[in-house]
Amino acid sequence: MKCNGCGACCRKYPLFASRADAEREPRIKREAFELPPAAQSERYAYELHCLPDIERCIFLGEDNRCTIYETRPDVCRRFVPSAEACGMARARVADDEKVDSLP
Repeated sequence: MKCNGCGACCRKYPLFASRADAEREPRIKREAFELPPAAQSERYAYELHCLPDIERCIFLGEDNRCTIYETRPDVCRRFVPSAEACGMARARVADDEKVDSLP
């Protein structure tokens, strides 16, 4: 399946970056939430959206495109668009939009 650029994966899946990712893309250190030392691992050192009211990667542009695509974290590089993965993310976005539109 080819990515259609909806951005749902960057809005509804937890996104973390490693120290190696932050070395490759220095904006991660400046913009992301650094996890407490006890919660860090080789793959997880920074969270790219960490507050309850922020439900999208901080590097997702208004056009639903990654603003750091060339230097994006490994978790993003490993994501493979599929009917299942994309469908789950899109369903979560749709559910949130329904709630937001309630009076």
